[in-house]
Amino acid sequence: MAITFLKTVLVLAGAFTAGIEQRIREAMIKKTLGATRLSLLRSLDYEYLNHWNGDGAILLRGGSLAGYAIVKNGTKMPAQPYRCKLLSKLS
Repeated sequence: MAITFLKTVLVLAGAFTAGIEQRIREAMIKKTLGATRLSLLRSLDYEYLNHWNGDGAILLRGGSLAGYAIVKNGTKMPAQPYRCKLLSKLS
C-alpha cells in the first residue's frame, strides 16, 4: 500500500511539474495586472488543495469499495487452499 501511495505522489508531482510553465505565465499576467505575492501564493495553495482533496476522495472511495469486495467475497473462499495437481504428484 505504501508503494501505491508513493507512486501516486510521484505521478501527481510529475503532473504539477508539467504544468509549471502555464503557472509561471499566469503569475506573470496576474503580477502585471497588480496581484501581490500573497495573492499569487494563495491562488497556488487553493489549486494544490483542490487537487489533493479530489485525489484523496477518489482514493478513499476506491479503498472503501475494495475493502467491501474483499469482506463480501473473501468469506466465500474455501477453508483449504486449492492444491495444484502437479504439486500433489511431486509430494
